[in-house]
Amino acid sequence: MKDPTRRISRRLEPSRERVEDLLEEVEAFANEPVVTCRRQAMACAFDLQFAKSANHRVALTSLEMIDDLEAQMTVYQDDSELSEINAKAAETPVVVEERLFELLARCRALSLQTGGAFDITSGPLIKAWGFYRREGHLPTPDELREARARVGIDKVRFDPRAKTVRFTKPGIELNLGAIGKGYALDRVGEYLREQEFGAALLSAGHSSLLALGRPSWDVAWHVDLRDPRDLHRQLAMVRLRDQALSTSSASQQYFDVDGKRYGHLIDPRTGWPTEGVLQVTVAAPDATLAEGLSTAFFIHGWEWTASYVKRHPELGVLMVLQEDPAKPARVEVTGTIDVDMADA
Repeated sequence: MKDPTRRISRRLEPSRERVEDLLEEVEAFANEPVVTCRRQAMACAFDLQFAKSANHRVALTSLEMIDDLEAQMTVYQDDSELSEINAKAAETPVVVEERLFELLARCRALSLQTGGAFDITSGPLIKAWGFYRREGHLPTPDELREARARVGIDKVRFDPRAKTVRFTKPGIELNLGAIGKGYALDRVGEYLREQEFGAALLSAGHSSLLALGRPSWDVAWHVDLRDPRDLHRQLAMVRLRDQALSTSSASQQYFDVDGKRYGHLIDPRTGWPTEGVLQVTVAAPDATLAEGLSTAFFIHGWEWTASYVKRHPELGVLMVLQEDPAKPARVEVTGTIDVDMADA
């Protein structure tokens, strides 16, 4: 396997020419009170909003990191580090770059804490249901049985000293799609703090956000939440300051069969899409945690989630539920989340 340390070192050396070119583009908008830089990666847009007085060069350099993070974590490229782990870990322990190992270990801990509702080994189920290529369909019983046999974080062995990962059986695969964008936001935020960049709002695909400080013109960053029943309507407005936010929803990735809707958020424990929850928004101290928990809370539903948040007061949740399609949906809010609901 290639030396992962060498690969990752290139992440911190963004193209000087690329930064210089983008810097000229950003300077053209310097008269705006807020500057927004955008970078396409991980199948979405990463946005960085900041005051025009901030260091534009640092902002652009921070976004350059995302390309290399994607190259490390994607499962859509055979030469990524995660793909190499998936290809070899059933045969031998695979050495993992330190920061990626820390992320994988954190995912394991989160899976255990959520009773398996969050599980980075659930890729076979995503493929069985056709969501891997966004071609959703009902799997056959045999396809579902075979996929479930290859899911479970208990089938992955971690060696913290050697920084290695080993699978206990063939066919296991790791997929960071449910947490990778949040992790990328945290890595960019970490760099911006090191550079003493100041206040900023980072977002990935509008579903995961990280707020650094607050804007000079307000007490917090304002984030609108869309209504999963009508994406043209505002559901609520959340105020963020030194906090992350992540939303999980099945309102855009789903398919219908015989009048029944199947969303892309699949319960790793049963192999079936979750029912009764339309959308979950989680506020947390960091974006990695917020993104992972938004998936787990979507799977578990309201009662389990409310109990979990009660034991973790640093978290906040807004959940839209519709257990009975014949009845109106309801919204539940708990924990540390500063939110105003929109007018009905």
